[in-house]
Amino acid sequence: MCFNANGASQCKPMLTLQTQAIGEPFVVAPPNLQQVPITYPDCLSGAIDIPDSEEHPLWLNTFLVSVGLVVLVGLLVAFLLGMYRMRLQARDTSAAGNPSASVESGEPDFDPESDIGAQVVSKESGQSGSMHVTDMSDQDAVGPLTESALMSHLSPGGRWPMPPSRTISSLSSLQRPGVWVEKCCEITCRAAIMAELSRWKDCPDGHPELSFTRVERVIDLMRRADAGVLIVIAPRTSLNRLFFETTDSGYLTQRLHGVSVHSAEFEDVLMDFAAHTDTDCWPIDYHDPRARGLPKDGAILLSPEGYSLKGAAKVVGLPRAPCQWAGHGTRHETALAVAAYLDQAVVLVRSSNGHMHCLLARDRGSIALGLRLQGVMSSTATEHLPKA
Repeated sequence: MCFNANGASQCKPMLTLQTQAIGEPFVVAPPNLQQVPITYPDCLSGAIDIPDSEEHPLWLNTFLVSVGLVVLVGLLVAFLLGMYRMRLQARDTSAAGNPSASVESGEPDFDPESDIGAQVVSKESGQSGSMHVTDMSDQDAVGPLTESALMSHLSPGGRWPMPPSRTISSLSSLQRPGVWVEKCCEITCRAAIMAELSRWKDCPDGHPELSFTRVERVIDLMRRADAGVLIVIAPRTSLNRLFFETTDSGYLTQRLHGVSVHSAEFEDVLMDFAAHTDTDCWPIDYHDPRARGLPKDGAILLSPEGYSLKGAAKVVGLPRAPCQWAGHGTRHETALAVAAYLDQAVVLVRSSNGHMHCLLARDRGSIALGLRLQGVMSSTATEHLPKA
């Protein structure tokens, strides 16, 4: 039944919702009725009271977020300041415990562009090349800059005093284990090279027996050279891993292209390339005008067939060699790095003083076989070079 506002019976269409599971009708009256009888199913007979959630005002939420950000930024600034203070303390401690003396000359280091004031640099009489520095920022206070005024600031030893706060310690050297230089007999040397070449048999251009004759030929030519030279013999697959630049704009590569190591032309070019000059360059009166004035530097890369793949090559981007070679320069350092980096290679290096060495890739640049100009080392002793 439906009733109007005056209590009179008035029938109007109603909407009845029927659920198959419960079977109880839902009666929904039009919106103009004040009281609507609703029948709930048994499953919804219990009332559940859900309290209304009280939300914080917007200004309070904004305030809390701002306070949190300020605290976070303050902690970050305090951390950075603490790290900066620790770094300053560590630097002051290191400067106080390390005297400012150069390793080689024993002279104090100085910074010529420091902002201490106008610095006066003088040479000590009797020791050419030794420079000393003092701070003359108070020049106006002591009077005009005269010789007597300068001498009054000298220490009893005749040296300019160095401000303790401007001392600079010398750079530390890299410490690595020394390479093992092995002096072996001819049989041992041949066996070691053959053991390395036998690892190339799976390569398309790797033939151990034929490659050994070319290695012997190169060793013989290097013995007769006049100055230092570096030659790397390796399969193409290994040489393709190297990155290099030519020091002579590709001159030596073009001249040795297609020339075998057994030919007289290769011997002549190698002897000219390894000949010592005052400028370490091709002579200006050399018979080939293309070579005049070009630098005679870099390595020669050979294939196992005995042909030059690159001449006067400066190998770049190599990882640091695991060992160091005391008493030698960049040519031997490059030889160590190449032997340690490549999987298959025979590296031959000759210094200007006549010492020759052979490094094999299987030793990873840790062992150098010593060779002499007249032949392979006859002694069977070994030596281990200490750290520099």
